[in-house]
Amino acid sequence: MSLNDKIDDNALWARLEQLQKELEQVIHGAVTTRKLSAFGPMAALLKEMHWAAAFLGLTDFADITAMGAAFVNQLQESRYRWSVELTAVLKTLLKRNRDFLDARPKEPSAGVFIDSQSAVLQGTGLKRPVPTGDLTDIFRRRQINKNLVSPCRQLTVGQDRTFSHAISVPAFARKRHRSDRYLSMVYIDLDQQELDLEKLSKTLDEAFGKSEILLHGPLGIPWKNYQTYKAKKPYYLLLDTEQDSQKWLNSRDIKGKTVKILNSPEIDPSNEPRVIIREVVSPGMYKTPGASAQAPAETEYISDLKPAGRRKKSKIKNRNLGIKFPVGAKLILIVSTIIILSMSTLAYLSIYFFKGEIRNQVEDTNISLSQTVAKQAEKEIEQFFDLSNLLFQVGSAAGGTTSLIDDFFYNYQSLVYVGVPGSNFEFANRDWFRDNRISDERAVLNNIMSARAEDLEKARSGETVVVNVSPFIPNLKAPVIALAAPFLLGSEQKALVILADIGGSLAESVSSQKGKTTTVIINSQGEMLAHPDFTRVFNGDSLRDSPVFQEMYSMGLTEGQIHFQEETINGPVKVMGSFKLIPVGNLGVVTTVLEKDAFSVVRSIQILNWSLLAAVLSLAVLAVFFFSQGITRPLKELTLATRMIKAQNYAAISIEPKTSDEVGQLTRNFMEMVPHLQARERLREKTEAFINKQVAEMIDSDTLPDHAETKNVTVFFSDVRGFTGMSEKMGDPQVVLDNLSEYFSAMVPCVEATRGTVDKFIGDAVMAVWGSMQDLPNNAESAIEGALMMRDALRRFNTGRGGISRPFFQIGCGLNSGPATVGLMGDPNTKMEWAHMGDTVNLASRIEALNKPMGTDILISQNTADKVKGIYHLVPMNKIKVKGKAEPQQIYAVLGRMDDESRPRTLKEMRTIVGIRGDFNNVSDSEEHEVKYEILDS
Repeated sequence: MSLNDKIDDNALWARLEQLQKELEQVIHGAVTTRKLSAFGPMAALLKEMHWAAAFLGLTDFADITAMGAAFVNQLQESRYRWSVELTAVLKTLLKRNRDFLDARPKEPSAGVFIDSQSAVLQGTGLKRPVPTGDLTDIFRRRQINKNLVSPCRQLTVGQDRTFSHAISVPAFARKRHRSDRYLSMVYIDLDQQELDLEKLSKTLDEAFGKSEILLHGPLGIPWKNYQTYKAKKPYYLLLDTEQDSQKWLNSRDIKGKTVKILNSPEIDPSNEPRVIIREVVSPGMYKTPGASAQAPAETEYISDLKPAGRRKKSKIKNRNLGIKFPVGAKLILIVSTIIILSMSTLAYLSIYFFKGEIRNQVEDTNISLSQTVAKQAEKEIEQFFDLSNLLFQVGSAAGGTTSLIDDFFYNYQSLVYVGVPGSNFEFANRDWFRDNRISDERAVLNNIMSARAEDLEKARSGETVVVNVSPFIPNLKAPVIALAAPFLLGSEQKALVILADIGGSLAESVSSQKGKTTTVIINSQGEMLAHPDFTRVFNGDSLRDSPVFQEMYSMGLTEGQIHFQEETINGPVKVMGSFKLIPVGNLGVVTTVLEKDAFSVVRSIQILNWSLLAAVLSLAVLAVFFFSQGITRPLKELTLATRMIKAQNYAAISIEPKTSDEVGQLTRNFMEMVPHLQARERLREKTEAFINKQVAEMIDSDTLPDHAETKNVTVFFSDVRGFTGMSEKMGDPQVVLDNLSEYFSAMVPCVEATRGTVDKFIGDAVMAVWGSMQDLPNNAESAIEGALMMRDALRRFNTGRGGISRPFFQIGCGLNSGPATVGLMGDPNTKMEWAHMGDTVNLASRIEALNKPMGTDILISQNTADKVKGIYHLVPMNKIKVKGKAEPQQIYAVLGRMDDESRPRTLKEMRTIVGIRGDFNNVSDSEEHEVKYEILDS
């Protein structure tokens, strides 16, 4: 791959489009064959699509494609069978991919701008948001962990009090780090890679499969001591490798640089922090196995960055702030608009009146030329008829002698032929035929008479006809017309035919008009008789389809003006024309001129006006530009500061007011506000640690409801079996808290992944609710899904555990669905709590307590079971009698989803998987259990 084929936004979008088409072909073939194995090729395509989306900064797109690839791999297991539901998931995935492609922005993203203080991480600005929550929920229910298959995150390196840069590493990635490896942050410039996109994606995906890449995504770096002068689009990789990160990059032909080494085998693992613990400041600080002490200098790690020293702040660019239309541009636009409108109005009015005057002059000139040519043409035609009469007299007197005829034609050379066809009165100008190299004059005349027989017939009927016969005569030097008029020969009506060469008469009159006008003589059929361009007459061109011809013979006027549009090889053009009719032969004279030629002087004036406008506008723009800089610079700094506040990067905000005007006062007030915002953000973060996130957000936005309300929810309780005894054996309270914290860390994500809300921790018990803070299609299904995820999470939690300090955990879960009162409870002056109250909550708690005597881990009520019929494999248990309930309550044990082929099929199999031991067969079907509470006397 050459640098000309760099990986830019256009290449990435094009590759995504190609992969989408290939996916659509695969799924079409799979649906046709109805075999899950046919979906197999989709996994590789989705993985490559994941990396292309990640390179674009589309983390949601990257997540669903990676989870989709994992889902396709699941389908290749033998426990799955073809179903419409499974196919629908993949079709939904492809539709969502198409939504992302259709939301492609018109312009590529600006990348990341790095200066001496801060960095703005620009994501790809889609034309519209694309929701992915429904797909991620589906994949979560399929036990696909997004953090494991798609650790694509946008990461910004911020400043820290102790170190020059600090990186907060997510817990799931930090746990995957192995202490005997190098944990390094590297960045690569995508447009500098020599590997092509497909090879780079494959190389990175293989490394991710080997757990050598823990995190990846777009990177923003606020360099404290370094800066670059160009916008860049770096991509980071959090590596966990056996060898030094630079060697790892070089061995895979990946062009990249080490930003920081977060951990190495030389660092004590017990002191592993969440931030960078050392900074690359000198050669040899980190030694790789087998490497010499002379490690590369820092400049080799970051070769394109130079020490900033005491340089001035880099100029803040609008595109890096996402500003498409800055204030300076608006001021320039307003002033420019005023100038353009005012000057354009003056220019338009002057041109308008001047153009009208020129139009009148052109129309007068056209009609004058038409009248002049019409008079000449009428005179010429009358002369042709007079000469014909004279020739007949000469011919009769000659008595068959040709010398007198030849002398007559010698004196009147424009006459070519005069005669009455079919009679003895036919006279031809033999000299004219010889001059035009025509040897067989009779054949030419017969051809003309035959071709124009219709016109001759009109003449016999009493009509005078003038037509163009030039196309029937070869070797012509000038146009020839035929005049036919009625002629009485004896007692018989005949037609007198005259052929006349008009090169020295009519043709010359239309050609002698100077200027840019064109004058044409036509007959009533639209045939051109005379035109400045003889070729058009020789070719027999016609104006029959021209608007000027149609109007001239339909208006009933002898002369007039017409404006029309004419099609040319260069496109349509506007024409100004005039016409004049000639009574003899019903001929017409048309004079036209192109509007662009007529108004050429107007265009020259317009160009002069526009040049003057451009000069005035340029001076105004320059003046406004320099004036606006005093306003836009501080506004850009404030805009960047608001972006930093949004990214919670308060430490990098430092703006000094330069003026005492309104902008300067705004800057001072803003800087006074920053510490209060920072304090508020810290308070919100601490609040979220003590109450659930949704309530914290309502407190922060002051949207807590004033009154309680009743909602249909599913309430969940879980409890650790025998935790009191385990706590007494542990002895150390800190060990107890550590075990509980680790347990809660495994359970809480199961609640959040199924869109539930953790209400409270009651010792080792967890209370959670579905349908209270978020509207769910089926809150009972989501709650049971969360409980099943806890079952699997507990098995992973217990892996490697055993002993007094890290005992095995067993839990029981109880669920009940129904109405519950939701709202604030407590004293507003002392302590308030977001609570869920009611019989639904009480019954869920009592059902949870029945797991131990019944040997189960998940029990649900009848109300919950009714909402998930056909979805889960449920086993009816013994009915129970609960205090406060008159009727016995039916409860069910949950074995798993019906569409999960790996679910336990019996209670015994479930107890074996979960690790529940004991004899639970002595509880008869008719036995009733009552939850009792006893208070001992003191």
